[in-house]
Amino acid sequence: MRNLTETLYHLDISDISYIAAVFYISPTSPNNVPSLNTDAWLAMCQFSIMVGTSMFCVFYLGSRCYSEIFIQLSRCSAQCKLASALQKQLFFALVVQTVIPLCLMYIPVCVFFFCPLLGIDIGVISTFLTHTVTLYPALDPLPNMFIIKSYRMAIREIWTKIKKMVHLASIGSTIDTVNSVHSILRQHNESSVI
Repeated sequence: MRNLTETLYHLDISDISYIAAVFYISPTSPNNVPSLNTDAWLAMCQFSIMVGTSMFCVFYLGSRCYSEIFIQLSRCSAQCKLASALQKQLFFALVVQTVIPLCLMYIPVCVFFFCPLLGIDIGVISTFLTHTVTLYPALDPLPNMFIIKSYRMAIREIWTKIKKMVHLASIGSTIDTVNSVHSILRQHNESSVI
């Protein structure tokens, strides 16, 4: 990257804080009409095709999975109600896990790329992208933990044990404090009597 910026633009990479695509080249013609930068527009077309294909696959295959799962679950007997409940939980968790990257990755990145393409200045809002991308890995596993009943129950059990341990530790600490104060008072009383 350093050699490329020095060769093409005669700039030191340490002097550059941001690199962006230039979609419109300043007008050089007498009628002051900006011309399109075809390389940047081709890159945006490729980006649009990749994002569009990805989103089409997510929604198309998601709807196919939804219809197939619920067709199979409707044929289910009373014996497999537990399995059907688990399948519904897994599907719902999958839907939420699809919405999380959509809201935290796809939409912010598309706004980040398409607003400059359309001449819309997003300014400070662009920092929002950094925050959403950073939140994604932390939020992605949460749907499974809270939607699937067995995981949710395990988390609740662990949380209850932690709360009991904290409560017992605070009781033990309180007892130790009371005993320390009592021994200090006893020593003080014994020394004042003498």
